[in-house]
Formats: sequence, structure tokens, C-alpha cells
Amino acid sequence: MLKEYMSKLPFLQGSQNRRSRPKPPERPPQPEEDLWPEGDPFAAAEPPAEEPPEAPSDSSGGSRPEELFAAGRDAYRAGDYPAALESFLQAAELGHAESQFLCGQMYRRGVGAEASDKTALSWYKKAAGQGHIGGQMACGSIYEEGRGTAIDLKRALNWYERAAKQGCVDAQLKCGYMYHGGRAETRNPKKARRWLEAAAENGNEEARKFLEERF
Repeated sequence: MLKEYMSKLPFLQGSQNRRSRPKPPERPPQPEEDLWPEGDPFAAAEPPAEEPPEAPSDSSGGSRPEELFAAGRDAYRAGDYPAALESFLQAAELGHAESQFLCGQMYRRGVGAEASDKTALSWYKKAAGQGHIGGQMACGSIYEEGRGTAIDLKRALNWYERAAKQGCVDAQLKCGYMYHGGRAETRNPKKARRWLEAAAENGNEEARKFLEERF
């Protein structure tokens, strides 16, 4: 669930050895278990087809966003997180939405760089502005929780609703609850029911039960 991985704490890096005798390396962080608990997104989908910008930045070495994304993916799988982040950042600067989202994930978790909710939010917004559902859900979560920014439930609802309109079931359920409870704005049972019904139609059992109990 998206709301589950948005609430996970950053994984901890192993501490340095304190004894003179060398010790076996500790198990490295497992990206699929922390950033994407539902599985490795790289295995399911390659970067979406998109028109590359006409003039990549000099730091990219003339590479296209898709090539930089692929380099970041390979480095990430190999456990070289700083190199992965560098490649994702270069692709993100060229407008690659998936890379923008991944930069947000890595900064929020402190993977490959020092954790920063503020920096994560800036990248999430860029991805979300291009219609990236994960980015929209992340923005909603950050504004709802006030991580790296002030709590702003109206903005949170706005981002959740954008994702809900694209068919994201978790977002539809979130919107239903927020409208039903009067969070972010005046209670609106009509909108609440509309979003809960959408989630239920998409197979969400929690939404179906809530509708039966409250409407």
C-alpha cells in the first residue's frame, strides 16, 4: 500500500567496525524492501517513452534522460546508491518524471544522500506536476503529515484528488475519508460517497464496508 511505504522510516546503515580484526560486511539495505515494498519497479516497467529535451545539460555527458535513468537503475540494483542518485538527479533535471519521483524517495529515506523531507518534496512536486501518481500521493502525504513543511490539509487533499482522478484506489479511499470527516474543508458527504464508491468499484473492500456502515 502506498500509505504504508510513505510512513516507513529510513533504513539504517551498518556501523563502522570498532575492532582491529575485520568483520564480515553487514547485509546492505535492500531497496525493494524499503522504498518499494510491493516489488522492484524496475523489473515491471522500463522508463516511460517520452520526447527527450533538445539540449541535455553538460553534466549528463550528452546522455538522454532514459539512458541516465537506466544507469541509475543499474547502480541502484548494484547497491551503489550515491551513483544511482547522481544519475537519477541528472535525468530528473532533464524532466524525467520517474527519476524525479525516485529522487524524492531517496532523499526522503536518506538513501545515497542525507535525508531531507524538504528536498524530497521539491522533487515529488516536479513528478506530480507531470501526472506521476506516486509523486502526487507523496505530496499529499507530506502535506498531511507536515514533514519538511507546514501541515496543509487543503493541499494534501488537492494532491490526493489528482491521483484519485487518475484511478489510484488508495487516493480515492483517502479522498472519501477526508470529505466524510470534514478534513481540509467543510464535510461533504456527496463527494465522500462518490470517491468511496469509485474505490469500491475498483475492488477496495475497506471502501465497500465503509459505504455499507455509513451511507
